[in-house]
Amino acid sequence: MKKQDIVRLIECHQLGDHSGFRQQALKIAQEFDAMGDHEIGAYIMRLISGVGIFVPQSQGSTNTEESSEFDGEELIYLERCSLSMEELYLPDAIVDDFKGAARAVMRHMGINRLLFTGKPGTGKTEAAHAFAKLLDRRLYSVSFAELIDSKLGETIKNIAALFREINALGEPWKAVVLFDEIDALALNRISSQDLREMGRAVSAFLKGLDELNGEIVLIATTNLLAEMDRALVRRFDCVIDFDRYGREDLTEIAVKLLDRYLQLAKIKYRNVRLFRKMLLVPEQLPSPGELKNLLKTAVGFSDPQDETDYLKRLYKALVSQEKLSVPELIGRGFSVRDLEILTGISKSSVARNLRKPDDN
Repeated sequence: MKKQDIVRLIECHQLGDHSGFRQQALKIAQEFDAMGDHEIGAYIMRLISGVGIFVPQSQGSTNTEESSEFDGEELIYLERCSLSMEELYLPDAIVDDFKGAARAVMRHMGINRLLFTGKPGTGKTEAAHAFAKLLDRRLYSVSFAELIDSKLGETIKNIAALFREINALGEPWKAVVLFDEIDALALNRISSQDLREMGRAVSAFLKGLDELNGEIVLIATTNLLAEMDRALVRRFDCVIDFDRYGREDLTEIAVKLLDRYLQLAKIKYRNVRLFRKMLLVPEQLPSPGELKNLLKTAVGFSDPQDETDYLKRLYKALVSQEKLSVPELIGRGFSVRDLEILTGISKSSVARNLRKPDDN
């Protein structure tokens, strides 16, 4: 562990920077976990766990990343995925379902086919990675490039071969298989003119789900739940809806992400008060995935000679405006000091501009 991590932790505590304190404590917990001190890492995470953040901690003692026992598996339709300790930001309602599903799997309740549904950018794929980490399992993803063929007859054969490959995985109780954006398969079927072949493809997939080894966890994600075959949806033991982010959830996620990226960029200036005020302006906040990209870009592109530049970039991105109007900013409740930060105009110039009808 680095000395500056401890110094930064103490600084955050003294300054009352709760978000920064949590992020630094999370970093320290991850370092302990990486060094093999899993118990102290998990203990720190229990102390700082709270609303809007979920960090998966393995339930067993096996480190899935270090095991090479199955590195020699000959896989055609599956790809082995690497897992990370990166935090996952989710509302409490989704976290509750997420943890409940994990408990059901560990209790061998026959709940092993999960469907994650929600708009793009709501964290479905990241949640699948976190689920594998939580269960201390290996994660495999389905390669649709190998699965889907221009001829549906071949696709049907590939589906059958895929499930044979899944069921042949070594130590099935340590496997999670991810069908990311399963609608890619559905869209391929819909585009066909041969309805009989399309029905056979659906039947092949349903048969594969029915014959799935009960020790293997299968997770599918979709953006198009309403368009999925009802028989297919019914095959899943559990459906978790990721479209449950309220504005408060998105605000807290944005604050945590901003602090994380500022640390990565080594930018010391933080103005959470102004940032929260900025987040009140858009009628609707972007999805978590869009927020992540927006914040990462604003911080990464910011001028190192101007410590407030990232706030200017963030505001322009949030309101989709390149030119900011002083009267408009005042009308939205921003103070003269806020305007000085967002526009780069001095307080005296702001006062003069407020007396003019023209925008700046």
